[in-house]
Amino acid sequence: MEKLEIAFMTQFGHEVLDRFNKTSKFLQTVELDLVTGDKMLQSLTEFINEMRNKFDEIQKNAKKLGCFVSQHYSDENKRIKRKKFPNSNVETSPSLNGEEKFKIESFHTMVDKLKMEIQKRSSAYSKITEIFGFLTNLREMNLKDIKKSASKFVDFYTEDLEVTLATELEQFVPFLKSAHKDRKLSALTIFKWMSDSEITSIFPNVYIAYRLFLTIPITNCEAEPSFSTLARVKSELRSTMSDKRLTGLSLLGIEKDLRKTLSFEDLIKEFANAKARKNFVFT
Repeated sequence: MEKLEIAFMTQFGHEVLDRFNKTSKFLQTVELDLVTGDKMLQSLTEFINEMRNKFDEIQKNAKKLGCFVSQHYSDENKRIKRKKFPNSNVETSPSLNGEEKFKIESFHTMVDKLKMEIQKRSSAYSKITEIFGFLTNLREMNLKDIKKSASKFVDFYTEDLEVTLATELEQFVPFLKSAHKDRKLSALTIFKWMSDSEITSIFPNVYIAYRLFLTIPITNCEAEPSFSTLARVKSELRSTMSDKRLTGLSLLGIEKDLRKTLSFEDLIKEFANAKARKNFVFT
């Protein structure tokens, strides 16, 4: 890591990947709702956007990584070349080298690419948040906005909800405020509270709306871990495995955290009884 470019990339990667890793873990929490996840992705976009202005700070920290790190870029001492157009005396601007070249061609390119990919990923969340967002902010919204949002929500889920959703919310919101005056509630907390209070029959459409909201998945990054697990399960030594067995083993590998919490004692006893040899009594 003697080159300043490598030291810079190490420092930049450490700061960015640390934020990405912690954000990714947060997005995979069980009780997280879609609106909060969308806000978290937007904050990550702002973080990446601010990184564009931190070139000097990252470069300064990179130079301090060790005494072996060069304090200059590899091509900083190269001669600046000027090019001329054919049959013309007009010269082009000199080609960049050193710090400016690395900043424009490498650093800005990486930051812009990261920002674009995050915005592309969060666009799907933003569209759904426009529909479901009012369910997380009922106590702060006025009645007119609630009815407008409820009407838009019903138009989107015509087969699951009735037009009486807005009417139910007129009664539900004051009841929610009186039951939880000072406590800030998440969508999952409200959903559980409705079930525990046995008021789902009074506000059936409100209950269905929260159920639809909470069953929408937050993360969409399961494909790569799934394929990695599949590659470990089905190898050359297991090429004749049936689809049913392969699916079961892959699921066990993907859901390893859940698998570790399970007790296999009953399963082992059931398997042992099914496979045990019959006892013959000799007289």
